[in-house]
Amino acid sequence: MLHQARETRNVFDGHPKSSSPELVKVLSFISDCNKYVLNVEFPIAIINISDYLKTMDSTDYDRNDIAVRQAMSDLPETYKKELIHRLYSMYKSPSTSTTIKSNIEFLAPILWPELSKEIKLEVGRGFDKDISKGIASVTQSGLEFMKLVNGLMYVSTATREAIFRPVIDKLNHSLDKWDEEEKTVKELEKLGYNIPASCINEYVNGITCTFVGYTGGSYRSSRTDFYSNAAASHITPMFKHFDNKCVTSFVNVIKTNKKLQSRIGTQAKLNRLRELGNIILEKGVGDKSDREFIEMMCDDSRKTKFYIKIDA
Repeated sequence: MLHQARETRNVFDGHPKSSSPELVKVLSFISDCNKYVLNVEFPIAIINISDYLKTMDSTDYDRNDIAVRQAMSDLPETYKKELIHRLYSMYKSPSTSTTIKSNIEFLAPILWPELSKEIKLEVGRGFDKDISKGIASVTQSGLEFMKLVNGLMYVSTATREAIFRPVIDKLNHSLDKWDEEEKTVKELEKLGYNIPASCINEYVNGITCTFVGYTGGSYRSSRTDFYSNAAASHITPMFKHFDNKCVTSFVNVIKTNKKLQSRIGTQAKLNRLRELGNIILEKGVGDKSDREFIEMMCDDSRKTKFYIKIDA
């Protein structure tokens, strides 16, 4: 198209002292124009980012999912990069209105999958810098943004450990306290599954013990099998995301946690542990020795052998 425009300019205007083009030449140019220019689809209009953000800070912003997805996918890479950085900066700013924050919470998860890995890493490095500054309000807002887009995999290991460790420790210190277990498990779930290697053992211990619960009694009912129903419903999806390292930690928890071992001495608690084991077996993760141990645990005909194994 640019070549055609240049040739047209040269013939009609580029050489003013030359003679006028012949009719055949003119008709040829018109034909080429129809063929190579007018038949090309008109370029898609690109949003003006500053104007778009102003609209987002008003009640006029149209939260039409399909339209927004189309607009984001049509943006050039440089526009996407500028937009995500500005969204992140605005979201963590204490002066940003609740109106635009709400609209960012709608837009950011749509824009994020359209970004290249390099841009995502840039945002992650920006959050690393923010967390190192130690400003609580900025850190918390930045963390909420990264959770919103499921972007914690793009931050440094040190940052992820600083985020995951307090929540995991809180869960392990809240075992058998149902309300606390529920809140903490939900918080862990929102953080996603890119758990630092240094935190995996404690993570698996916390969610396993929470799911199994404890055996007790109640004057109000004949129930003896106690656990947090609300927390348990979030733990099963967590086990579905286990990798080989998590499976190894699961086996180690069963072999080393004496309190858990005493609780799974009852059939009800063993059955709950087996629920988790079956999730792992169905997914097909874990090395051979770990899977064989879990298979033995889930096989009622080998229950005695299992108890002897963990008591050794």
